[in-house]
Amino acid sequence: MLASGYSTQNVGGLDNTALPDTTPPQIRLFMGDTTFISGGIVGPSTKIVALLTDENGINISNSPEGKEIHFSLDDGPSQNINDYYLTLADSYQKGMLTYPLDGLEKGKHTLTLTASDTHNNTNTATVPFVVTDGTRIEIEEFLNYPNPFEQNTTLEFTHTRPGEDLEVFVSIIDMAGNKILEQHFEVLASQYRVTLTDWDGRSASGTKLGRGIYVGKLSVRSLLDGSKNEQFTKLIVLN
Repeated sequence: MLASGYSTQNVGGLDNTALPDTTPPQIRLFMGDTTFISGGIVGPSTKIVALLTDENGINISNSPEGKEIHFSLDDGPSQNINDYYLTLADSYQKGMLTYPLDGLEKGKHTLTLTASDTHNNTNTATVPFVVTDGTRIEIEEFLNYPNPFEQNTTLEFTHTRPGEDLEVFVSIIDMAGNKILEQHFEVLASQYRVTLTDWDGRSASGTKLGRGIYVGKLSVRSLLDGSKNEQFTKLIVLN
C-alpha cells in the first residue's frame, strides 16, 4: 500500500506511443561553397560542401556498416567522412560537412554523397561538375538579371577560384565602342558565385542610358597568383 501523496512511475523501457521514423535526411550537396550551381566548373583543388537536416539527427557513428556519411567519385570506392560533419551550435537536427578534394583530373565528374539519420533511414545526393586544369582563373558565367531591364539590373559571375581574393573591373560599352561606365571591386574571400552590383542603367556622369543593347565586360584577377581572365555579356535596356 502506498503512503498518501505518493505515486509510482515506470523508468526506462520502450515508448510504445512513439511514431516510427521512416523519413531519410535531407541533403543539399555543393562543390566549393553553397553558391555552386550543379554542373559548374571547379579547379583541381576544391571541397565537398553538404548541408544535412533530419528531425532526429544525423548518424555519425560507424555502425551499422554502410550507415555512416560517405562519398564516392565517379562510382569509385566509397570513403567514410563522418569526422568532417559538424552540427549547428543551436540544433542537433542540422549541420554542415566540408571535406577537401585535391588532385582532381581535368574533365567531367560526378560526386555522390550518402548519409543516414539516427533511425538508419538513408538518403543519397549527387552533383555533377567539371574540373579545369587550374592554371588560371576561369569565368564560367557572367550575366545580369533581369535582362532586358528598365530600372535596375544585378551583375554577377561564377568562377573556379572560390576562397581567393579577387580584383574585378566591370565596364559598360555602347554599340559604338564607347566606354560609358567602369566600376572597380575588391572581392575578399570570394564565393563561387559573386554578386557585384545593382546597376541603375546610368553612365558615369549619371545620365540615364537610352533604349538599346550594351556590352558588359568583366575583367577578373586573382590576388593570390595574378591569374587573369575576362568575359562579355549583352545588356538590354528598355527605357
